[in-house]
Amino acid sequence: MTFRIASLLPWRVFVVPTSLAPGEAADLLARTMGETRVFRGTRIDAAHFEISRVIDYRNSFLPVIHVRFEPGPEGALVRVDMRLNLAILIFSFIWMTIATLGGVVCVVQVIAHGHPQALIGLILPLFGALLIGGGFAYEAARAETLLREMFPARL
Repeated sequence: MTFRIASLLPWRVFVVPTSLAPGEAADLLARTMGETRVFRGTRIDAAHFEISRVIDYRNSFLPVIHVRFEPGPEGALVRVDMRLNLAILIFSFIWMTIATLGGVVCVVQVIAHGHPQALIGLILPLFGALLIGGGFAYEAARAETLLREMFPARL
C-alpha cells in the first residue's frame, strides 16, 4: 500500500461491492454490532447505519462512519463515508486557521526583516495538520480494512 497525501484528509469515501443482497448485508452489519466489539452505532433506517469502531484507547480523531446499502448489479453496494466528529472538525478548523495565520505572520517577518528564526512559526500549522490527518488516517484505514473484510466480494 503506497502513501498518498490525500489519505491525511479528514474524510474518506469508498464503495465495497458484495455478493450479498442489500438486506442481508445490512443484517450482517447489525449482527456484527450486536455480537462483537468491532463496531458500535445506530441503525438509522433499513439501509443506513451510523457507526464507529470500538477502541480500547482514546482518539478524538476516530471517524464517524456512515454506511449505506444499495442494490447493485450482482448484489449490494456498500457505500461508506467516513468523517471527523463535527465538534472535532469545528475545533480543528478554528485551531488550524489561527495557527496558519500565525505562520503567515512569521513568513512575512522573514521576508520583510530577514529574521530566519521566525520560520519556527511554521511548525505549529504543520504539527496540527499531521496530528489531525495522521490520527484520522490511522483509524480510517483500520475501519476500512475491517469493513472490506466483513462483506464477501463478488465472485
